[in-house]
Amino acid sequence: MLIAGVAGNIVIRIIPFVGWLLLPIFSFLIFIAAVMGIVNTLNGKANELPVIGKFELIK
Repeated sequence: MLIAGVAGNIVIRIIPFVGWLLLPIFSFLIFIAAVMGIVNTLNGKANELPVIGKFELIK
């Protein structure tokens, strides 16, 4: 989540005017994804990550 937020902010800030309009929307979507992750964690659900979900880091 942190990597997606930082990378998205960097990309959006590079775009001059449109980026300033998209930044609040992007930040809101990152916030919603973080809240959904917290709720899933509290409920005990574990979902795989989209790109690196097939790799096991902890056995």
